[in-house]
Amino acid sequence: MLNWVSEVPQMRVPIFCLFLAGFGLLSGQPQQFSPVIRSISVRPISTSQKGLAPIDFETIRTAWRSKHVDLTVEGKLDSSMIEKAERVIREMYKKDGQAVRVEHAVTQVSPSSSVALAFQVIELCKCD
Repeated sequence: MLNWVSEVPQMRVPIFCLFLAGFGLLSGQPQQFSPVIRSISVRPISTSQKGLAPIDFETIRTAWRSKHVDLTVEGKLDSSMIEKAERVIREMYKKDGQAVRVEHAVTQVSPSSSVALAFQVIELCKCD
């Protein structure tokens, strides 16, 4: 017969560990957090004399919303959304007949849990 009085204290530790593991607190890895986006910019960079026709940021933001890209000022930074945002920008310029490469930079700003997100839209050379 089990002596429940002596078994219960011994069972508390494994049960507590399972509880913590369920919340990811025993993973052994530092907890990751998503910084807050304080600003978003899109800057066209031309490599030809003709120049790259810029697309208004409001138009880009509207396209992001329609494609379910959740990148907003005061929102959380999500690397998967950055990739989707780059793809949407490339598609918009392609629709206008312009070949571009899109790069991004994430810069930490004050306070330390905040970032600035900048996209550079670089015109690709049309070599004949």
